[in-house]
Amino acid sequence: MRPPRALVVVEDPDVRRVAVEAALVAGGDADFSEGLPETRRALERRPVSVVVVGGGLPVGRLEELLTAARSIRPAAAILVLGGSTDDERLLEAGVFDVLPLPVDAAVLGRALRRAAHEHEILEELHRLRSRRATPGPLDPIVGRSEPMAVLRERLGAVAARDDSVLLVGERGSGRELGARTLHALSPRRGEPFVRIDCGLLGDFAEGSREAEWAAEALERAGGGTVFLREADRLPRGRQRQLIEALSGGRGTARLATSASSDLERESAEEGFDGILRALLAREVLRVPPLRDRGRDVVLIARHHVEAVCAMNGLPVAQIAPATVSLLERYAWPGNVRELRETMERALTLATRGVLQPEHLPESLRDAVEGTGTDEAASAPRRFREAKRRVVDSFEKSYLEELLAWHGGNVTAAAEQAGMLRSALQRLLRKHDLRSSDFRREVRGASESLRETPS
Repeated sequence: MRPPRALVVVEDPDVRRVAVEAALVAGGDADFSEGLPETRRALERRPVSVVVVGGGLPVGRLEELLTAARSIRPAAAILVLGGSTDDERLLEAGVFDVLPLPVDAAVLGRALRRAAHEHEILEELHRLRSRRATPGPLDPIVGRSEPMAVLRERLGAVAARDDSVLLVGERGSGRELGARTLHALSPRRGEPFVRIDCGLLGDFAEGSREAEWAAEALERAGGGTVFLREADRLPRGRQRQLIEALSGGRGTARLATSASSDLERESAEEGFDGILRALLAREVLRVPPLRDRGRDVVLIARHHVEAVCAMNGLPVAQIAPATVSLLERYAWPGNVRELRETMERALTLATRGVLQPEHLPESLRDAVEGTGTDEAASAPRRFREAKRRVVDSFEKSYLEELLAWHGGNVTAAAEQAGMLRSALQRLLRKHDLRSSDFRREVRGASESLRETPS
């Protein structure tokens, strides 16, 4: 991860000093500016990855600064120090995070490192968007990690040859996408891509029409590609049919196969025919599991969020920093497929355009928290879960009552609760509550009272 290059736009000299010091703590550097014209020149002059903005600025000036930052450096992550009248609105608008004041250099340094990571992800997303107008065959493969760079290189090299290819990897890791990419890169890309799910073939009756499945698939593909999904689940009888079709010279299609292993162990244990294994696996490509792909997790998550929002004509939802942390720390046993389904579920639950931790599956959150599955660990886990639910329920009920009483006035509510305003704002974000909703309720009630006849 590259160190942060920050531009600090903060009026308070003490806060500005802490921000510059924090950038150095994070291994990067920082410059500062005052006024919109100077800020625009600074953004144009140097490659800024993080913009640190003082939240105490007037609303109009803050919006001007955010607009300028997005127009000149669209991939820059934006950190707001000190909050504003509505932190939730800032997060919805695409601000990476809002940090309460006072903040020390160490805490801000960690936030800057996270923001620099966010910048790299946004840079990659902008690169992907810019290539959509003229998509290439490798475009669907999202990722910048070292394992994916190796796979991309191998796919490009193997595609030019005509050998059969076995893609080995865990389920949900993207083996079929690898096969489709291989086809798109090869001279066969103008011919059909025929997909056969070997796990669904099952047993068959000798002499039945079903026995011709392999020959028919090869003929349908012509000079294209036949993709045998989950070949390690192909029954022995079906394996013999496939060998017969291949040896009979039916079609000239290339074979691409996916399996959970390289089939050598299955061959040794007589679970898979050794002759067929040799026919299917002249080239073996390994598709890495998602847990080995590091920062690709958040990049893929954002890619799916953008795709789903675009498909449904919705504004692109933001992913809260706490949610990003959970996504990066989870092991993803279901790989990319599980990540895609998780983000689709979160989008259905997030009604305000920001994906919060509570929008993720409870099983994912529990796994990240390190809860065990053995009997010794299960009792404490149940206690913690029960306690968390009671506390969450109390907090939400209390906040709703407090905001209703004060008509959505967060400052007055924080004073009555004996809390810092920033701490109350964090609790409101946690429970997906907005002060403006309570202001509307009060206005509606007031109007009803005025209209009621005396």
